Amino acid sequence: MPSGRGAAADPGWLEGGAEPFTTAILPGEYDLMLSWVRSGAWPERRRMAAARLAVRDVPVTSWELALLESQDPRTLGEGQFFGFGVDSGLGCFVDAVAVEALASIADKALEEKFGPDEDDETPEFTDPATGANLIVFPAGGATDRIRPGSWPRPGR
Repeated sequence: MPSGRGAAADPGWLEGGAEPFTTAILPGEYDLMLSWVRSGAWPERRRMAAARLAVRDVPVTSWELALLESQDPRTLGEGQFFGFGVDSGLGCFVDAVAVEALASIADKALEEKFGPDEDDETPEFTDPATGANLIVFPAGGATDRIRPGSWPRPGR
């Protein structure tokens, strides 16, 4: 994250840009942690349960919505949330400064192949100019849905 202005998006739809979250993080390199689950109905298939960008190595005591500038949490009703679309069934975290360059790189590569559900493959694409990367992950096997985002709040 060269600028620290992160966004979550569908990597198949980056051509139009990806608006960064209002909360910035320190520029730097962060681990992406993926959590998988198996369904009782289909134990042979894994699904993505969550993707987490590990910003700090401290215990988390609460979470807050990851918001865009245009989103106001006071407008949400009971059980509602803001999120990002995953029309292709894929998600990614990306730094706002590299969206344009990474969109064309990822678009070409994603047309070729992503990888089966059972595979641990999470394609990574790097912008040679900024060093920013984009790591693609399955979005829970869902297409045409919205996925929420949250920021961890560490204990004091």
